[in-house]
Amino acid sequence: MMPNTDSAPTIEPAVPGFNVTRPEDLGFRIEPIHVHPGIRAYPLRYICPEDGGPDIPSEMIVDFDAGCGYPVPDVHATCEVVTVLWGELEDDSPDGTYGPGTRIEAAAGTSHTPRSVTGCRLLVTFPDLR
Repeated sequence: MMPNTDSAPTIEPAVPGFNVTRPEDLGFRIEPIHVHPGIRAYPLRYICPEDGGPDIPSEMIVDFDAGCGYPVPDVHATCEVVTVLWGELEDDSPDGTYGPGTRIEAAAGTSHTPRSVTGCRLLVTFPDLR
């Protein structure tokens, strides 16, 4: 079973209104999901589906090693928001090179074939899964 970070313990906030959860507060290590060779996802937050199925990651860090990419198109079952934290992400769109700070919003049903020549780190969220 996947950990549910919605119920994770939090420390007393130093500033009112801030909730901070550190990995050591969770009591587990964030294990990567190996998406494809050279591509790892580190789930940060999960949601519990209403149908009782397994918990689903709703927020994650994704690392691409240099020269790695999806071998087939990634079809988005739900809305996906990607922020490039470092490196460059590329895909098959006309404006398909995205550097640090770039935010990409992909609607449900869209697809692309992401890759990275340089390697990159992404913050990926699925707003429809909140």
